[in-house]
Amino acid sequence: MKSLRIFLFSVLFLSFFVSFAFASDVTGDPDQALRSKIVHLIGTPDLSRSGQDIQAKIVFTINQEKEIVVLQVVTTDRGAEDYIKHKLNYQSVPFDGIKAGERYILHIRFKAK
Repeated sequence: MKSLRIFLFSVLFLSFFVSFAFASDVTGDPDQALRSKIVHLIGTPDLSRSGQDIQAKIVFTINQEKEIVVLQVVTTDRGAEDYIKHKLNYQSVPFDGIKAGERYILHIRFKAK
């Protein structure tokens, strides 16, 4: 019985530390104000050459000066990737409550007309 308790305690102890070892520093969606600001900054790209919807995943952080720093844009359209990076990189986001250095992921979709 004592060995069972020791075994269960050790499993619980290991699972606690393993969960911290694999924890991600990437949070979910940024708060709504930040999302709205980013959507406003990106604007509406010209999709006339592709003629189809474009989806993108933007991974970014906020630096000490409260500027957006784009870390990665995942999309199948190279033009959309360049457009997003150009529109967002080092743009000011003067919101309180945003932690510098925290990573954010934002999924967006541009719909073709």
